[in-house]
Amino acid sequence: MKNMFRLFLFILSVCLWCTACRPGKDEQLSRLFASVGVDAATVEKSKNLIIVPGYGCSRCIARAQNALRVSTDTLFIVICRSEKDFRLMTGYRADELPNVYLDKEETAMKSGLVKSVPMIYTLERGKFVSCEPFLDREDMNEELPQTQMEADRTVVDWGDMPLGDTREALFVLKNTGTEDLHITDLSLSCECMEASYATRAVPPADTLHLHVRFRAEESGDFFREVYVYGNFTGSPALLELKGNIGGN
Repeated sequence: MKNMFRLFLFILSVCLWCTACRPGKDEQLSRLFASVGVDAATVEKSKNLIIVPGYGCSRCIARAQNALRVSTDTLFIVICRSEKDFRLMTGYRADELPNVYLDKEETAMKSGLVKSVPMIYTLERGKFVSCEPFLDREDMNEELPQTQMEADRTVVDWGDMPLGDTREALFVLKNTGTEDLHITDLSLSCECMEASYATRAVPPADTLHLHVRFRAEESGDFFREVYVYGNFTGSPALLELKGNIGGN
């Protein structure tokens, strides 16, 4: 009975969250569709939208690109500066794929609809329903009893840092539920990151230390994500690293 009640509360919270953010997402998506030239009729009949960034988690981006030809009810918006770059990235010409549109101005990135991991948006008659990361992974959490997990922080902002520097962020993950916590998978949005943690079951009220190392390889502002998967409500949890990389 307690598990059913917790499930009800979780579903209710997700519904409330989606309802609260829907107007903002609809407006952002409308601007994106207009900027890349998707007409209203096409949006209306599409069940899903996959936004593919130009950089980030290379395996995830490759998986999203591999789906370009096989989906008939899905729109793809690929952040790419030119038709030539798109062909180099995917091996296809954009005009060969009627459901693919190029975001040459990086509108999706600037509006926060995507960062460095592909995102899949579920649509209903052209309106936002939900979104989640489009990741290269299998669901490994279905057979584990569910628990709760909280991170001591979700964002690390290093501010200005020199090019070539290496930093490490520590995230403390606490099991706040009643079942053992299992971290089953991590997805890093860039090859410039490494993560390590003790692969053990975490008893209720105990903690797990997640260490994330970051290498400053390119100048400019950066936003990197770590998606933490496990048998906890709300999986995956999103942890972010950000800052500004200067010159030597």
